[in-house]
Amino acid sequence: MRPIRMALLMISIIGFARSTAAQGQLIGTFTVNYAYNVGGCIGDPNPYYCTYVAPGPIHIPAAPGRYRAVRTQILNPSDDAGGVKVWDGDSSGGVQYNPASGPVEFDHQLGEITLYYHDWYPFDNNPSIGSVVEIYSLDGPKLTLTLDGCVSPCIIHPSDFTGFVPAPAIVPLLATVEGLGGQSRDISFKMEATDPTPPGHNHGNPSPPKGDINDLSTNPATATNVCTATPSAADSNIGSCRLWYVAPEIADHFVITASVIDAPNASDVQSLDVLVQDLAQLPAAGTGYNASRVIGDVGGATAAHPMNHFGTPFMVGSVIPGLAADYFAQRQGTLGINDMSLPKGGLFDLNQQWNNRGGHNLHRYGTSVDINGAQTNGAPVAIRTLEALARGNAYQLYRICEVPRAADGSCPGGPIHFEQ
Repeated sequence: MRPIRMALLMISIIGFARSTAAQGQLIGTFTVNYAYNVGGCIGDPNPYYCTYVAPGPIHIPAAPGRYRAVRTQILNPSDDAGGVKVWDGDSSGGVQYNPASGPVEFDHQLGEITLYYHDWYPFDNNPSIGSVVEIYSLDGPKLTLTLDGCVSPCIIHPSDFTGFVPAPAIVPLLATVEGLGGQSRDISFKMEATDPTPPGHNHGNPSPPKGDINDLSTNPATATNVCTATPSAADSNIGSCRLWYVAPEIADHFVITASVIDAPNASDVQSLDVLVQDLAQLPAAGTGYNASRVIGDVGGATAAHPMNHFGTPFMVGSVIPGLAADYFAQRQGTLGINDMSLPKGGLFDLNQQWNNRGGHNLHRYGTSVDINGAQTNGAPVAIRTLEALARGNAYQLYRICEVPRAADGSCPGGPIHFEQ
């Protein structure tokens, strides 16, 4: 293989600490590199052997006890090289764990805790591949966060507050604490978006909405990010409390962290995706239509929202191509396909301010399409013909006025909006 010329990526050991009796004590945060933290032979995952490239596996001295390994970041999402590994033991033997598949817990008795990639020929490994792993001691109360009723990977629709009846998307957050010792503990929740630029939005507004955490058990609901885990009657060592996450109208990927306030390292993390599933991109052109990707062209793409032609598979695979072909057969005109939905659905904020005050109350679910009022040759679209075709042939598209109607009841100029 051709050599990869890159500067040596140094191992980062952040916040290294001795094991303590406190629940969830962070032992350290470690960056494990696929080119330089490699060990193990063919058929033998023991990282104390076949370590050909320095500095080699990361060996962490640790007292006997229960530990948890959590991979918090993949440095190269396009290639994980089989995933980072944990070895619990020493050169004489041990057990290998795979935190790439999710957090792992194990009882450490002897030797060291070792982080590494298992590869017996590391000389051509790509140094851009790696993982960030956190090691926690669990010799104390343990907090578990559950997205109640949402099966992993948790995916929910964006909220929609534009209709006559608001449609919030809600996920219950259940924090369970073991090791209370008969005492109540306050739990705090925090949510963060992992992508500062949500899918389809490129307008540089630095503060996309993250949603809200509320106590929906009160009437009215209370905006709070703290609940109290109280020992249960059946077991004074275990307690739980619950809050609710209300998703934003913007599609994005979010991480929610729950922590014991007086023991902040006692924490757990869950992630969820706020999106409309299975949206697909309309081909840029077809018989009777042009959905140009070029910014400023007939397709309506802008620098702020350059990917504006996503819809349900039925919408992009059958409805729009079929409608355009039918229109072309009758009128010999090519339709300009303007805004549809963004890649993951959710609010399409024309004003670039994360709200719908600039228009586009719809365009959220992949069932909307704007068609330019003029054909690509400049001639006006034959609206009556288009509407008749849209309602027939199983397309079931209906024209809706997205802006306030004029005094005579007509829909003001601009793209012709259809909704399925």
